[in-house]
Amino acid sequence: MRLTRARVTNYRSIDDSGWVSLDNVTCMVGKNESGKTAFLQALRRINPVSGANGAFDLRDFPRKGYVRYKRRHEEEPATVVRAEFTLSEEEILDIESEFGKGVLRSDLVTASKNYKNQRAWELDIDETAVVQHVIDSVDLPLEVKQFVGQADTWEDLQNSLQSLEVKPPEVQKLLTDLPERFQTDIRQQIILQKLEQFLPTFVYFDNYSAMHGRISIENIKEREFAGDDIDDADRTFLALLSLVGADLDDLETQTNYEYLKAELESASIGISDEIFQFWKQNTQLRVEFDLSQANPTDPPPLNKGTILHVRIWNDRHRVSVPFDERSKGFVWFFSFLVYFSQLEEEQKGDMVMLLDEPGLNLHALAQYDFLRFIDERLAPKHQVVYTTHSPFMINLDHLNRVRTVEDMDDLGTVV
Repeated sequence: MRLTRARVTNYRSIDDSGWVSLDNVTCMVGKNESGKTAFLQALRRINPVSGANGAFDLRDFPRKGYVRYKRRHEEEPATVVRAEFTLSEEEILDIESEFGKGVLRSDLVTASKNYKNQRAWELDIDETAVVQHVIDSVDLPLEVKQFVGQADTWEDLQNSLQSLEVKPPEVQKLLTDLPERFQTDIRQQIILQKLEQFLPTFVYFDNYSAMHGRISIENIKEREFAGDDIDDADRTFLALLSLVGADLDDLETQTNYEYLKAELESASIGISDEIFQFWKQNTQLRVEFDLSQANPTDPPPLNKGTILHVRIWNDRHRVSVPFDERSKGFVWFFSFLVYFSQLEEEQKGDMVMLLDEPGLNLHALAQYDFLRFIDERLAPKHQVVYTTHSPFMINLDHLNRVRTVEDMDDLGTVV
């Protein structure tokens, strides 16, 4: 399922973005506060990666219309985001194998989500194709098939079968099966059984998703136990643990420490090696890990329990620094690849990567390296939508990918 265009309405600075066509790689260019992030944040909520915040909050409705809308919210929840997708040939064949050839009049389907966080679908189906598929799939006597073959709807088919004076066993069985088989209408069956399974996962990543240099194991466990949201930075760290088949409890078991440290550093070496295929600024960096008990004088939540320290060692200068205090471009790159690698292992379907200002901490040459990373590593398998306000993050060989984002007086954000 390929995302072809999207539209965001009544969300933060966006009154109506208009329909925005999306390529395999799309670059959204605009000034700070123009609404680029709002567009990506709305898009991610169609089907966010597991554990990420996928709910729209009523407070995100634009302020100028908030009071009027709040009165009708319960009865008429406003649609926030619409996304149009093109089904692949394999997906169409999958649907047709179960519901009949020609059941879809178009390979385009649209998913939307409103402020009540209800997802809806639009698709054009041919009920006649499904009826004929059922008739053809049952071993009915030839004269019965000819008699009921003109049925266009389930009601027509059922009435035709009921009108037969003599009902062979095959007809009796079909009459028994029809109500159960089609107690949910065909459109809903296709949505629930197929489209919901085909829907791509939307993966959002920004600077706040980069892993922290010091991580309180106890604090993450407490938030998980309480059912609180885990922030994007901690989710990246949990992705690293998942890559080595470990969990938070393992970090608090000292007998596993050396083994787990070796596993973490082995995973980080593999990820760093992949980074250095594109990152040409300084290839003498490596990521190290250490554990200690918290210092009670440190600020919460780092003042209790077990603390994992993540540091960057620089072979050239023979020093290490906390992970989130130096080499911010490398930190972002490393964190993203950790998160992305874990998702590639776990996610079975398509993914749409939403990268918010990915080159913010990269100088011009490093930004060029990152564009190459998008084209060579991400785009062959996944769609990418990224935002920027840097001219160096625009691929001049593919200006057709660029969409400009402006915050216009009286109109809000327009793409």
